[in-house]
Amino acid sequence: MKLISYSLVFTTCLLTHCLLASEKDLTKPPANTEPNSVFSRSTILSDGGKHWTIVPKSSVIFAPDSLKNKINSPPVGKFLSWKDFYKKNSDWIHSFPVDSKLSKGVTTLKFDRYARLKQVGKVVVAVHPKGPISIKHEAIEKQKPHN
Repeated sequence: MKLISYSLVFTTCLLTHCLLASEKDLTKPPANTEPNSVFSRSTILSDGGKHWTIVPKSSVIFAPDSLKNKINSPPVGKFLSWKDFYKKNSDWIHSFPVDSKLSKGVTTLKFDRYARLKQVGKVVVAVHPKGPISIKHEAIEKQKPHN
């Protein structure tokens, strides 16, 4: 329940910020973001000129070197919701469904599964039914366990 609440609060805060901001403000996050602002807790995804969106920090599980320029680059163009941004950019973004246990770090994303996600060749974003969600770094096995 807390995960759904966080996602809903995150989206509501973001939409409120965007609706209250002028059109100029929507082209980039504020330069002096507050420590607890939506932007300070987010990762910016940009398609390189037309659209951008934000997702919670630690929701990007993997990004190939060839696509790292699309992550946290200065946003240019129009802000889109995650749903609309993903529809327009699914050619380079892979949404990876996770459950609340993985998000909280109760379970882990095993190395074999992580390795397969890396082979997709896309930016991999963890999603819960309502949208992108953070995953604890410790929950991802990025190296093969030693037996």
